[in-house]
Amino acid sequence: MRAVRRFLVLLAVLSAAPLEHAAATGLDQCDARVTRAPDEYRSYACYWSEAARSGQWHEAARRLDAILAVSPSNHLAGVALAQVEVSRGRDRAEPLFRAAAAAFGSAGEWSSEVYARLGLAFFLGERGRWDDARAELERAAGAAERSADRILIARVLTRQASQANREEDFGRGLRLLRTVEPDVFPDGPRDLQQIWFSYMAYSCWALGRLEDALDYYDREAELLRARGAAFDEAVPRRNIAFIAGRLGLDRERRKELARAALDVAVAGGNRVIESSARYDLSFVTEGEERIEHARRSLEIARELKTFANLQMGLRGVAASLIEVDPEQAFERIEEAIALARRHGSSGDVARDSLIRARMRWTSGPRDEAIADSLAALNAIEAVRNLQPDSNVRARTFSTWRGFYYELASRLLSLDGTSWTPASDDLDRALRVIERQRARTLLDALDGARAAGVLAPVGPVAQRRAAVLLEIVDVQRRLLGPGLVDAARDATLLELERLETEEAELRDELARSDASFAALRQPGFPSLERLRAALDTDQALLSFQLPAGMGSDEAEPWLLVLTRDDARVYPVPDAATLDHAIRLFRGLFDRRDGTETGAAMQLHRDLVGTALSDLPQQVDRLVVVPDGPLHFLPFGALRAAPTGDPLALLYRISIVPSATAWLRWSEGAPPATERPALVIADPRFVGGEPRDAPEGPRERSSSLARSLRLGPLPHAREEGRSILRSLGSGSRLLAGEQATERRIKQTPLARFGVLHFAAHALVDDVHPDRSAILLAPGADDEDGLLQIREIVELDLAADQAVVLSACRSASGVVIGGEGVLGLARAFFQAGAGTVVGSLWPLRDDEAAALFESFYRHLGRGATLGAALREAQRERIRTGAPAASWAGLVVLGNGDVAPVRGAPRRWLPLAAAALLLALGVVAVRRWRRRRSRDAYSAARV
Repeated sequence: MRAVRRFLVLLAVLSAAPLEHAAATGLDQCDARVTRAPDEYRSYACYWSEAARSGQWHEAARRLDAILAVSPSNHLAGVALAQVEVSRGRDRAEPLFRAAAAAFGSAGEWSSEVYARLGLAFFLGERGRWDDARAELERAAGAAERSADRILIARVLTRQASQANREEDFGRGLRLLRTVEPDVFPDGPRDLQQIWFSYMAYSCWALGRLEDALDYYDREAELLRARGAAFDEAVPRRNIAFIAGRLGLDRERRKELARAALDVAVAGGNRVIESSARYDLSFVTEGEERIEHARRSLEIARELKTFANLQMGLRGVAASLIEVDPEQAFERIEEAIALARRHGSSGDVARDSLIRARMRWTSGPRDEAIADSLAALNAIEAVRNLQPDSNVRARTFSTWRGFYYELASRLLSLDGTSWTPASDDLDRALRVIERQRARTLLDALDGARAAGVLAPVGPVAQRRAAVLLEIVDVQRRLLGPGLVDAARDATLLELERLETEEAELRDELARSDASFAALRQPGFPSLERLRAALDTDQALLSFQLPAGMGSDEAEPWLLVLTRDDARVYPVPDAATLDHAIRLFRGLFDRRDGTETGAAMQLHRDLVGTALSDLPQQVDRLVVVPDGPLHFLPFGALRAAPTGDPLALLYRISIVPSATAWLRWSEGAPPATERPALVIADPRFVGGEPRDAPEGPRERSSSLARSLRLGPLPHAREEGRSILRSLGSGSRLLAGEQATERRIKQTPLARFGVLHFAAHALVDDVHPDRSAILLAPGADDEDGLLQIREIVELDLAADQAVVLSACRSASGVVIGGEGVLGLARAFFQAGAGTVVGSLWPLRDDEAAALFESFYRHLGRGATLGAALREAQRERIRTGAPAASWAGLVVLGNGDVAPVRGAPRRWLPLAAAALLLALGVVAVRRWRRRRSRDAYSAARV
């Protein structure tokens, strides 16, 4: 992947040129232009443009040398010659750039200095001298600020984004690009737009957003094709071909795209891209053709001396020779690893190590293949640990997860027919899979996620606090009435700018925090330890669904663990399940039971055999979903048309990883009797729409337009019923009292349950905007309790957070990491269990379901047991599955957060017993006294 990140010589030249390519028809015309306009840089840029078009690099360099021989202080010609020498792979470019930059700076020609330093920074980066490149970009930034030229500043920030990507800091790169976007589009220079498309495409690529990356590269390629710039167009064409492989396109289509990129590169004289395209072809062709493409790729790279192409060429040759010349193959991959380490490129060390591991699986022996594979995982995780922002860390890591699936399948020797691996191999495979699951959440549980412990003092923290207040102000404007479309678009851009700045400040705080510096690989449990942690009535079901991971070696499988057994079962692939689950969920909307057939099919495909093999005493399931299974209501599956759904047969809890479940189950302290805090029907600032429709409301929302939402009257009754079930000490905050400020200021850890019956916003595009909608409660609050604020709440592992709101158990799914949404935020804040919904809840149905849920919880039931009984009661009333199946327990379902609740009646019962005993005693005393009086009278 690093191959395309180098962005090639073309981009440096475009960054260094204030004007678009000169429209020259030959080098003679360039000579004429210099004669006519010797003080214009465009005249000298003509030589590079014409050489790029015609391939006359040597002649262009000779003519520029002739100009400098006559006029050694002509630094415009010096910069143009440096650019030509960069394209030829000549080290001579560096002193030319440096001399020109120094001269321009001394003369106060800030714009020219910026272009010279940008070209020099690119050259240094291509040589792997990143510290030097970063220093030149800082100098260029200073010159741009002195020039006060908005476009020039945008050019420098764009190049700094590229540098951040080179250093694997993808989050910063993306934020810098978002910062300059308003200056680049729609009226910025065309060459700057092209560069922006290229860098934005790579940022999306590195973060796993491959479709977005493909779209940006397509737009870049079309822009260049329209200009007839074949040299330049080759860059995005090659990137499109490479991404096609990551998206799982068939071999013939990938071959077609790679050959198209090669043709454009050869036609435009772009030797860097020719090397890259031949590398791609070495992985989609066979036999001698494959070896020839790989060797030619490496030969060109050695001539050009570009680090990225050398890395690709060495990998390509190694992979192509492994079956015909293993000794030379391993020599080339070891050379690549050594080169990457010398340049400090953790990403390339990871990629090279991964190739070496795959080669070892081909050549053997198996023990060495396993050792090399584990070394590759360590290298991959070193890249992950460079990212301070947790969302960026998760997205970056997700792009590597295919190798984890591949290695697990190799260890199990899964080939679609054999499903009985040795216990040692199963233990290794389990650890491998756990290494790629819920890692940012495990960081939070380890205290390594810096965002949860941001320093409360200091200039950076103060600036972040100020930016958060600005975000509140902008969001209040967005939520207010009367915002016309144009003003709304401008306000959304302002919000995105502020969010970018806040994330940048959060990064800076994270980098200065010891907990981030100590980021480490957590311990992952063995098969034996997990089985020992399971009770005899408990089973753990862990699904592995590789999808579009660029490997044909990975199989989908299900691991089932009980106290006494461990088994592996085949399951359908992710694409098949995604289609089936979408259909299944769509049928719920009909509310007429037509989902039964789909429920039976999914039961057979996913869990039928596995559940039939379980011991009879098992009635608790801990499910670790993957991919589309995060959106599956497992409780609605059933084996037969008249059979009970799984929700009635088992207490089901959903967890992001077996490691997280073990920590929650072993680490939660015994629950003590604590009251509940109920937030119901908050008076959100959006108010009620003028023509509110009659009938039940869904507890849902969207920030796509002003949030003007009506009240949730059943939510208040829901809150009152919770107080009746959980007894004294519980508090209900409703309407105007249910404020964001009060939630932030209340010591929440003293409550056993936090219940939110409110509208919610789940934003799949901007996850940090997801929120629970409350009353503001202060001028500096907007009523949006968002993820960035939730993670800083102080919660406890034995607390339960109940989100009676739209899609509160949903969100955007990041491969390996799981769902990034409201529930995850509460986990990061310290809670051990979250009860949420996979889809929108109707106000009246939610109130009925939770009335039953809390009645059982108040009697001391665990969260899993209370939900099963509540769903049982709703089923018995004939309620449609849509009204109960979407509610799920996430995390530790064995917590009884109000375990002491049944004992609160003991004092009254004791008093009543004492009173009854007293009455009996008095009566007996009276009878004895009467008998004694009667006896005395008779005497």
